[in-house]
Amino acid sequence: TVLTVRPKISELTFRAFGRGLHPELFEVFASRQVSRNQYVIRADITSAGHVLTWKRHGRQFSEVAASSHQPLPQGGRLLCEPIQHPNAWSIDVDEVLQYRCQFQLDPADPVTFAMIQEELLKSVPCEGLVFRFQSSGRLSFGAISYVNIQSRQNSVHVRAFHTFPDAYLVMKSESVFSVMP
Repeated sequence: TVLTVRPKISELTFRAFGRGLHPELFEVFASRQVSRNQYVIRADITSAGHVLTWKRHGRQFSEVAASSHQPLPQGGRLLCEPIQHPNAWSIDVDEVLQYRCQFQLDPADPVTFAMIQEELLKSVPCEGLVFRFQSSGRLSFGAISYVNIQSRQNSVHVRAFHTFPDAYLVMKSESVFSVMP
């Protein structure tokens, strides 16, 4: 466990870039990489959410769930949206990649929130990437991030769940990266 404070929900953004991002821009707590003949995808859990980096034949694409205060480059940015309301996008990138994503914030009462946290912690490591943060001090339990990668030959489906205990909110996202024929 690592002591870190998640940003406020009002500060969260969902961003997409038609390029890779330098790893030193993020504090990474857990990572997983999946390689296929058609692509490589890497998932990193960060203090605010996650970074997904998709690569194929020298081309890169990045998805970032982070604080709006996270310093990230403007170049190559395709999307920047606050994570306050449910939303969905589809982007065709250079006739190589079709990217679809959606996200939402789900409020929960304290009992339901505790059950969600427990279920995420029970996830078997081979089913996904899980990281538990220490408590920020106000509550006895800390935030949890869970990222699940379902890899196929020409596509990958990534589901991410990030909990925000101080607000009893769960951020959910689904992303699909498809190699275009």
